[in-house]
Amino acid sequence: DNELKKSIINSLLNIFLIVPNTTESQGEYDFLAHLHPHVWNSIIKERASFKNADSIAKAIEHLPKGINCICLICGGGNHMKIFCKKIIKDALQKVREQNKDIYIVSGLGHSNDNRKICFSDLLDYNANIPKDAAVYLNGLFGKTYQN
Repeated sequence: DNELKKSIINSLLNIFLIVPNTTESQGEYDFLAHLHPHVWNSIIKERASFKNADSIAKAIEHLPKGINCICLICGGGNHMKIFCKKIIKDALQKVREQNKDIYIVSGLGHSNDNRKICFSDLLDYNANIPKDAAVYLNGLFGKTYQN
C-alpha cells in the first residue's frame, strides 16, 4: 500500500478539498496559505455542510476523476462531533477501497479543541489544525513553506 502511495510523489497532487459551505473559513485560508505551490497541480473545492453528516459523505463520494489526495479541512467548533458519524466513515472506506493509492488527510479543529475523529484509521494523516495538514503534504515532497 505504501509503495503505491510513494508513486504519487513522482507527480504533483491533484487535491479534492472538502471545506464548509460557508464563505472561505479561517481553516480553509490557513491550509491554502501554507500549502507549498510546488506540491500541487490542481485543487478542486467541494463545499459541504459540516453540520450534516450526509452532506459530508456525499462530498466525499463525489470524488472527481484524476484526484490523488482528499483533504477534509475545517477550523474547530461545536460541530466537530459530526466526524464520528458512520455515514462519513463508510464514504471514506468506499473511496479508500476504490482508490488504493489515494492520500486522505484531515485538518479539522483548532489547537485547543478536544476532538475525536472516529475515522482516523482511514486517514494517512490526521492533523490537529488545517495548517498542519498543509505542512504534512509539503513534507511528502521535502518542501517547507513560510507564508
